[in-house]
Amino acid sequence: MGYLLLVLVIQVVVSGIAGMVIGFIYAATSLSSGSEVDILGIENYIGSSMSIIFILNNIITAVTILIIYRVRKKNIKEELQFIKSNNLNMIIAIILGLSIWLFDSGVLSIIQEAGLLAEHFATMEETLSPITQGNMFIVIISVGIIGPFVEELIFRGLIYKTLIKKFSVLWTIIIQAILFGLFHFNLIQSAYATLMGILLGYAVYKTKSIWPAVLMHIVNNLASSIIPELVPEAIITRGVHIAFIILGTIGVFASIYLIKSKNISVEEKLKIEI
Repeated sequence: MGYLLLVLVIQVVVSGIAGMVIGFIYAATSLSSGSEVDILGIENYIGSSMSIIFILNNIITAVTILIIYRVRKKNIKEELQFIKSNNLNMIIAIILGLSIWLFDSGVLSIIQEAGLLAEHFATMEETLSPITQGNMFIVIISVGIIGPFVEELIFRGLIYKTLIKKFSVLWTIIIQAILFGLFHFNLIQSAYATLMGILLGYAVYKTKSIWPAVLMHIVNNLASSIIPELVPEAIITRGVHIAFIILGTIGVFASIYLIKSKNISVEEKLKIEI
């Protein structure tokens, strides 16, 4: 919990400082051009810069974590499991990341169309819109690549490794997944992030590497950022949503089976031989 609190403090401090700097730049630019400075204008300008703030937050968080490990003279590669994984695991990670998105997208769309949890969907939209709208290239870099990498560094790296020293594998996977869900600060995201966190944690446990989880997370976020922009809403019917759920479910279970069967530990091999 100490590390998670540190991450939250970094996020708040960086966001606050960055917001003040951006607001000052807007005010100075407006005054130099003879325009009036108003609070709403400053808020809108800061809002339009949230993707940049998001990138700064994540980079500073990652650098801080790595510095702490260096100062403590810990082996970053071993402690955070930056260990190369085989090609099959990486392919499975891509399939699993896309399958999770298909399932989540289908389920959430049907729930939203039914008018359920409308207030919570509105909260999620309000939370995500500042960092998912605007320049697509920046969105891909921030939400699709940097965000997933840093979140995996925190939850499947730092927090997972801390928990596994004190708890069983099962409880480690569950606790880190719940913390990952709570980190998203709204009901809808927290629910599916927790479920996704369980799969990410399981992938790290079986593969003994953080890289499949990183790739899985990146694929999931890229799919959620890019596919809705490319596919016309008119062709996404209830039937398509149901197909998404079915395909996603098949993909998830097939991927779990492959991860389990293709990553047998020494202990498991001994049990099989006995």
